[in-house]
Amino acid sequence: MENWVLQVDQLSKEYRLGKGMLKNLSAREFAMDLIQHYLSFGKSRSKHHEGTTFWALEDVSFTVERGDTVGIIGRNGAGKSTLLKILSKITPPTRGLIRTKGRITSLLEVGTGFHPELSGTENIYLNGAILGLKRREIKEKFDAIVDFSGVEKFLDTPLKRYSSGMLVRLAFSVAAHLDPDLLIIDEVLAVGDLDFQKKCLQKMEDVSKSGRTIIFVSHNNEHILRICKKGLLLEQGKVIQQGLITDVIQRYMEHSRTLAASSLEQRLDRKGSGEIRIKKVQLLDEQQRQVSKIAPSEALTIVFPFEQIKPFSAVDLMIKVELHNSMGIKVFEHSNRQNGVYFNQDAILASKCFSLGISELPFPHGDYYLSYEVWNQANCIDSLQDAKIISIGNDPFGPNLRNPGLSGGTTLVRGIWTSQN
Repeated sequence: MENWVLQVDQLSKEYRLGKGMLKNLSAREFAMDLIQHYLSFGKSRSKHHEGTTFWALEDVSFTVERGDTVGIIGRNGAGKSTLLKILSKITPPTRGLIRTKGRITSLLEVGTGFHPELSGTENIYLNGAILGLKRREIKEKFDAIVDFSGVEKFLDTPLKRYSSGMLVRLAFSVAAHLDPDLLIIDEVLAVGDLDFQKKCLQKMEDVSKSGRTIIFVSHNNEHILRICKKGLLLEQGKVIQQGLITDVIQRYMEHSRTLAASSLEQRLDRKGSGEIRIKKVQLLDEQQRQVSKIAPSEALTIVFPFEQIKPFSAVDLMIKVELHNSMGIKVFEHSNRQNGVYFNQDAILASKCFSLGISELPFPHGDYYLSYEVWNQANCIDSLQDAKIISIGNDPFGPNLRNPGLSGGTTLVRGIWTSQN
């Protein structure tokens, strides 16, 4: 007897850029296209608004068997969220076939499937009814859902007054306790607090051990390894590798390393409107020498030379830097906003450079992946994931101190041990 829960066969999804019409539009999209067509009747249409398309997914095929825990990983824009929306029947595929067995529960975005005007209690019953459960079945699980979510005091409050964290708590509790045959979870758990994330991870482990099937998307490879036995790697809408999760993550990190070592000018995955473009990322030590490896206690200056492509107004310019370790865990984030620094446009255009000085990076030895984003008000100008590798050496704070690997935690702490109180 076949033991599969989900079969995906040559699944593809095409999206449009501009005003071109595509098949499989939702009713809302179709209506908006029709309105825009009549509003622009008789007006010339720029090339920017002509119908151009791109494939968010191309010929994706895989099978998920009952009891599998599958982690889907990939860089930003790889097609992960699009795939989950199609599997959850939120959006239809352009072509391809999906076969499912049993009940599917999805937790993709905060508040998805909930009605903001209804109370927490009413939404629990509403979600259960959508999944095909009888009122008696929902009532049997009601106390467990409420206890796990921790929002008992707010059950009679409309969801529109819930915080994003409270919404995640309730949504995950409903999804995990209604015994789905397939549980699909996106990175929405990142919204919750740390204690609740731990509860969610433990609950997903319990669900998988009970024979339920899980598809889990996360940029945190540590969470993926903890929950999933199998993996699927997406890149530009295509399946690059599938199999054991350890092999899939290794392939993903090799790909990230290759990208981070390449010239920024060759990168095709950068985002943003393009008024300016970061040309390269330079690492300078205290003597202003270019380096690729530093000790955790050493000062470092990160320099971002850029070129101006189009005129822009630096009304509220922000550059943000993130550092992730090899497990995908963010260990560092900084921006000029954190220091209350506002760039002067004349000074920026004269220097054509941003720089960030850091007194120390107290992290265990290993390679860390630097990403950056440049924003002007609410508009992203330039953004690139894994733009540079920063290697942390083995000499943390002195010759007599050891520098453990990542298993020792994400931050090095100075401390002195004694046998006295």
